[in-house]
Amino acid sequence: MAVSNKTDIVVDYLVVGAGASGLSFVDELLTRTSASILIVDKRDRPGGHWVDSYPYVRLHQPANQYGVQSKELSNGRLDERGLNKGLSDLASGVEIEAYFHTLMRDTFLPSGRVTFLPSTEFLPDGTLRRGPSGQILTVQIKKRLVDASYYTNIIPLNHTRPFAVENVTCTPPNNLPNVAKDFTNFTVLGAGKTAMDTCLWLLEQDVDPARIRWIIPADYWFFNRANLQGSLEFFAESIEGFAGMFESISEAKNASDFALGCERAGIWMRLDPSIEPKQFHAATLASREVEELRRIQDIVRKGHVTKIEAHQITLTHGIVEAKPDTLYIDCTASCLPDKPSVPVFQPGKIVLQMVRYPLIPFSCAKIAFLESLEMQDEERNSFTTPMRFTKNLDGFIPAFGINLENTAREKQHPLLQNWLWQSRLDTFNRLEAAVKPEDGEKLAQLGRLQTSFMAAYGNMPKLIASLESSATY
Repeated sequence: MAVSNKTDIVVDYLVVGAGASGLSFVDELLTRTSASILIVDKRDRPGGHWVDSYPYVRLHQPANQYGVQSKELSNGRLDERGLNKGLSDLASGVEIEAYFHTLMRDTFLPSGRVTFLPSTEFLPDGTLRRGPSGQILTVQIKKRLVDASYYTNIIPLNHTRPFAVENVTCTPPNNLPNVAKDFTNFTVLGAGKTAMDTCLWLLEQDVDPARIRWIIPADYWFFNRANLQGSLEFFAESIEGFAGMFESISEAKNASDFALGCERAGIWMRLDPSIEPKQFHAATLASREVEELRRIQDIVRKGHVTKIEAHQITLTHGIVEAKPDTLYIDCTASCLPDKPSVPVFQPGKIVLQMVRYPLIPFSCAKIAFLESLEMQDEERNSFTTPMRFTKNLDGFIPAFGINLENTAREKQHPLLQNWLWQSRLDTFNRLEAAVKPEDGEKLAQLGRLQTSFMAAYGNMPKLIASLESSATY
C-alpha cells in the first residue's frame, strides 16, 4: 500500500510498545511535561507480554513495586494464604492486564495528549501500518522516537522451540490448565521462573510429585522475596538483606564468594543445597515456594533438551527414558533477548533499557524524568548507563557494578535525588524517606546500608577484574 504525500500525525513523541516499559515512560512524561504522545503496539490492547502470558502467571516481586508512578497496583494488603502467606501481595496476570487497561482508559486517553493505536506496527521506514486494514500512516515526530521494544520479552507462547519433538504432546504453559486432565505424567522443561510457576501450579492442583519430572539445564540462584518487600512492615528485612548483599560484594574475591555471601545474608536462595549454581536471572521466590519445589524428586540435570520422542528424551549430556502418557510443558523461552546495551539517549531517539537492577518500570520512569529536565544527552546518559539481564554470575556481577555506579551518581544531582525520594517505585529511597529522626534503630540500619554500599562500590572494580579472564557475559 502506498504512503500518502501528506503527514497523517504530528506528535512530540512516538512510543513504540505499550508494555510496562513504554507505559511507565509515558506516565512520567505525561506528569512532567505538556508533550503530545502517540503510542503504538502490535497487540490489540496495552499490557505488552502480559497480554500473552500463561493464565497462572503472577508477579515475582511485590505488587507495590510494579506498574507506573502515578497509579498503585497493590492495595497494600499482605497475602493471607498460599505459599506467599504473610508477604506483600503478588498481582496476577489478569490483574496486571486490567491495571494497564484502566491506566490507558482512565488516565492517558482523557488527558487529551495521548493517542493509542493498537494492532499497529512501526515499520523500518518510520511509517505505521494499521493491523487488519493495512493502512499506512506517516508520522512527524517533533522531539523523539522512543523505542520501548528493544528488549521485547521472549515468552513461551511465541518463542521458537529449540528442540525437536516426535510423537509426543508438547505445549506452552498457556494451554496447561485446559489439557492437564488428559495426561498421567508431566515433564516441565526449563529452569527459570516460568518453569517454577508451572511446577508450583501442578503441585497446587494436588498432582502427586511423583508424576512430575523437571528438566533443569542449569541451577539458578534466586532472590528471597522476604527481603524485597519494600514496606515499613518489613523495614529490617529489606534494609538488612541488601546491606548483607553489599557486604558480600565488599568481601568477595570471586563470583562464588559473592553468591555464597548473599545466601548467608538471606537474600539469595537455591533449590538444592548440595549444588552451587553458576547462574542468576533475578527470579524471586518465597521460602515456602522453594520448600514446595523440593517435593519434586525426579529432576534431570543433563543439559538442554535436543529431542523428545515417545520412548526417550535426548539432552546435550545424556539420554533419559521417557515416561508414558506424558505432557511436556515447554518453559524454555529465555525471557529477554541477548542484545548489547546501547546509549539510552540518542539524537532524536530514546532506547528504553534497564538502568536500575532489576526494576524495569522504575528505570523507564527515571529515563522519562531525565528527559523532562533541561540538560544535554551526555549528562542524561551519565545517569542511565544500561545493563543487561545476564544469566550467569560472571555476567551479573559487572551488571550489578553498573547498578552501583548509576545509584552513586543519582545522589550527586539534587533534582534527581529529590525525585527518587518521592518515587513509589524506588523501594529504598522510599523507605529512607519514611524514617523519622527519632527512630534510632531504623537510622542505624540505614547507616549500615550506606556503609555497606560504599564498601561494595569500592570493591566492585577488583571483583570485576578477577572475573575478566573467565567471564562469558
